[in-house]
Amino acid sequence: KRGASMAGAFGLTAETLGPAEIKSHYPLIESKDIVGGLWLPGDGQTNPVDTTAALARCARTGGARIVEGAQVHELLVEQGRAVGVRASMVGREGELARTGEPEAVTIKADAVVLAAGMWSAEIARPLGVRLPLQAAEHFYIVTEAIADLPRDLPSLRVPDECAYYKEDAGKLLIGAFEPIAKPWALDGIPKDFCFDSLPDDYDHFEPVLTRAMARVPV
Repeated sequence: KRGASMAGAFGLTAETLGPAEIKSHYPLIESKDIVGGLWLPGDGQTNPVDTTAALARCARTGGARIVEGAQVHELLVEQGRAVGVRASMVGREGELARTGEPEAVTIKADAVVLAAGMWSAEIARPLGVRLPLQAAEHFYIVTEAIADLPRDLPSLRVPDECAYYKEDAGKLLIGAFEPIAKPWALDGIPKDFCFDSLPDDYDHFEPVLTRAMARVPV
């Protein structure tokens, strides 16, 4: 109910549901021990790669210049204000990229936004800014194809069990959002890390996965 109130404060439609109503929206769920839930008809899911490409296309249409293959080494500061970055071009396609050794470049800007995800903390640290960010492992699995799996299944989140579920091309993707996550790269993110997968750890994932198998038996 608190979540529904917060959604309303942001102008989102949110409806509290009982067990039978939840079952009607998500037929695969085990509902016998459910007290209630929240229906957000405006929610959805999207492919992150396609979303990124769409945002980039709109940005270019609006006059933005996108430089790819840039590894940022330093935020440039003048009189206590960020004014740009110092980076190296690492050989991927982009306006500044060249073959051979990485090219050092300086990019100035009227405004600088630090939105580097798990790299943000180490970029800010030399400036004396401590960001409370730590990379963590994110656990998920994708099932085998499930016969007659409805393609219009809503995304399902079960906060009490630290799990989320979404339909993925005839399969189910089950992931974990843990209250105490497993930290990764405590000594720093490897310089060559990019879009990699980490080793499996089924022992760590087992408690969430076991509850998920009971919640969605299929």
